[in-house]
Amino acid sequence: MLDIRIVTQILLYDVANFRKFLRLSPNWRFLVLEGLDELFKRIEVAFANRYYAHLLFKRSYTNSSVIFSGGRAGLRVDRVLVCEVLKNPEHLNKCLRISYAYKFES
Repeated sequence: MLDIRIVTQILLYDVANFRKFLRLSPNWRFLVLEGLDELFKRIEVAFANRYYAHLLFKRSYTNSSVIFSGGRAGLRVDRVLVCEVLKNPEHLNKCLRISYAYKFES
């Protein structure tokens, strides 16, 4: 059986085939998604620590889509963080705008 660390290294080396890896087998699908969870854990913890007074982090998941740029197909992989706005008196009658960006390029 493959180790999550090995799958994580394969993902980092060949992220363009992310969607193909998900379709190889149920075991590969599980390992690929677990590998992504491991990669994004540090970013999610930093996000939760930064906005803990405003948001309750509930869960996260990965979303991917094919994009076209310059006539070539590419892959966009997004990590979606699902949060709940906390009841905080500072938020009354105000707009809360939060963003957190991280970009990985090989």
